Amino acid sequence: CEVTIEGSRVPVYYHSVAAMRRMLGPAFQLKQAVGLRAFLPVPGWEHLQRLTSSAVLRGLDRAWCRFSPTATLADHFVSVWRFKP
Repeated sequence: CEVTIEGSRVPVYYHSVAAMRRMLGPAFQLKQAVGLRAFLPVPGWEHLQRLTSSAVLRGLDRAWCRFSPTATLADHFVSVWRFKP
């Protein structure tokens, strides 16, 4: 996938946990995955916040993003890996 930033084309990669596991090899162990914004609008789109002001939706987003199996299905996620030689 590519995006354009200030007129320049930049490649963008969306790696799955399985793909990262293959790239890193058996010496790395996934310790944690945390999702970022599964159901809520991304920062910078505050005009959409009024549509998602429900406490239920915020709670669902928080739970979805903290649960490791579903965290990687969020818009973005952060993964923490431990190296064990």
